[in-house]
Amino acid sequence: MTLTAEEIANQKRVLKNQREKQHYQNINKELEKLGKQLPNPAGGKLSKIETLKLANKYLESLKKMLNEKEDIKPMATGPRKIKVEPEWIAQPVVAKQEKVKSIKMEILEYREQAERVEYGNVAFYDETSDPERFFRELDESLGFVPAHW
Repeated sequence: MTLTAEEIANQKRVLKNQREKQHYQNINKELEKLGKQLPNPAGGKLSKIETLKLANKYLESLKKMLNEKEDIKPMATGPRKIKVEPEWIAQPVVAKQEKVKSIKMEILEYREQAERVEYGNVAFYDETSDPERFFRELDESLGFVPAHW
């Protein structure tokens, strides 16, 4: 039995309508599932557009919360060591301490040389031979409170 052109067109239309109906049923089913996952303060059933709008707002708020959580995450993990000074501040201080230490060493070397040089019976350098006292007095005169070295 052969089908007429009208019957073929009718069958195509019926198949197309079935596919379209199935497509919309799938969309509605997924929108309903999505609506159940969203917080709904009104408590009623949401329309399709309300579901999509609320889902968008909900995702944006979750994204914002996640970003805020990432910002505070290191603090939430518990106690941690905190640098007292940023590295860029500490570097000049360390450099100054090293410079002071270097100057002290030079002074000590000159002092030792000076003690060996005598003019007549009088020593050129007539200070105490206690290096700790010498450096402590030097630190005090410079206003420097050194770390132990």
